[in-house]
Amino acid sequence: MAERSVTARIKNIGNVQWTFYTSMNIDGGQEIEGTPLLLSPGQEGTVGWKFDDSNLMAGEHTVTVSVWKDRVGGTKLASASAKFTVAEKVAAEIVSVTVS
Repeated sequence: MAERSVTARIKNIGNVQWTFYTSMNIDGGQEIEGTPLLLSPGQEGTVGWKFDDSNLMAGEHTVTVSVWKDRVGGTKLASASAKFTVAEKVAAEIVSVTVS
């Protein structure tokens, strides 16, 4: 199990104070909502997520963070992606041994 963190800095480049909604997904999967950010024009804020990569297959994966105007799944204002790699793990467990 490896816990990973995703952090995104969001900047309001508009001309009105707004509550921005954020989400992230791994490899285009389900959107995981982040904390809404109330930002004034020109202001930046940070949002983050944690996830466990132990159920992902070894290899390269993509995290995509999106910013939404009104709700997650509504009007998308921006998105950006980053790649990460899950190392190969070879493991086994003996569940039981029986002699009869």
